Amino acid sequence: MKEKSADHYSEKRKKTGLELWMTLSQIYHIQANAYGRFLQKWGISLPQYELLVQIERKQRLSQKELAAQLSVSKGNITQLLGRLEKLGYVTREKEWKTKYVSLTEKGHALYASIIPEQRVFLASQFHTLSRKDQKALIKLLKNIKGASDEDTIK
Repeated sequence: MKEKSADHYSEKRKKTGLELWMTLSQIYHIQANAYGRFLQKWGISLPQYELLVQIERKQRLSQKELAAQLSVSKGNITQLLGRLEKLGYVTREKEWKTKYVSLTEKGHALYASIIPEQRVFLASQFHTLSRKDQKALIKLLKNIKGASDEDTIK
């Protein structure tokens, strides 16, 4: 799907696009901040939790793969992993030129302890929407994501 020229869209459509962007951005920041506060109970940040999730899913992966999956720099991954390693949640091992990361038993236990409360917390974040509306919103957001994946700005 090719990006259309600015002249192709009506002024109303451009204004609506801006309103959608601003609303999505505001909601993301509000939700990310609330989720960060939720994770403070376990002494980790949202980016650190995102690392734990990826490592839990893959069991073992390279720092390079981890950086690519989270769309962050290798330097940022190194810093985040350093803290998680000091806390005893992850272990890093080097095989030739590649550094691999995996969760320790303590890391698996942390992840497992967060999940039950996470589900309740996330349900509470969207309690104002009916289940039907939540499903519709998921579908709409996936449509936006699909269009964004196709229209990656170059």
